[in-house]
Amino acid sequence: MEYYNPFQKREIRFPKRFKDKIEIYCKTNPTGGESLSPDYNPFSRQIDFWMLAVCLGYYSGQKIEDKQSYRFITGEIFLKDPGTIELLEIFGISETGDPYIINKPETIINLANQFAAAGIEQLINMIESSEQAPLWNLTNGFKEFFKDEFIGQWLSDEL
Repeated sequence: MEYYNPFQKREIRFPKRFKDKIEIYCKTNPTGGESLSPDYNPFSRQIDFWMLAVCLGYYSGQKIEDKQSYRFITGEIFLKDPGTIELLEIFGISETGDPYIINKPETIINLANQFAAAGIEQLINMIESSEQAPLWNLTNGFKEFFKDEFIGQWLSDEL
C-alpha cells in the first residue's frame, strides 16, 4: 500500500566527510564488499543511519548546514513508511513553531538534513568509542545516554 509522501523527490543528504564511515557501518554498502555481520554493520540501510542521526541532532537542538554534502537517496524511500514522514513533519513543526510547514516539504527535509549533519558526529563517536564491535559500542553509548537522561530527569524532579 502506498501512502502520502511529500518528500518523494527531495534529496536525503549526508556530509561528504563521513561517507566512508557511513558505508562501513551499513549492511547496504553502495561501493560493494561483503557485509561482515550486524555486530560490525549495525545499520541495515543508510536511511536508518540518517534517521537516527536526525533524531540525535534534533534532540541535542543542533543543526549544521553542511555545504559539502552528497545525496545518497531521495525521499521516495519513505513511500511505505508513513511513521517516518509524520516524525519528520513533527520535527519541522516543533523546530519552526509553524504547523503549516507541512506544506513546505523542501524546508522540512532541509531541516532534517541539518539535524542529521549535527547528529552524525555524535553517532559515529558512539560507534567508535572503544575497541568493541560497533553494535556493542552503539548499544553501550545509548545505555549511557539514556541513563544520564533519566537520572538527570529523576534528580531534577526530586529537587
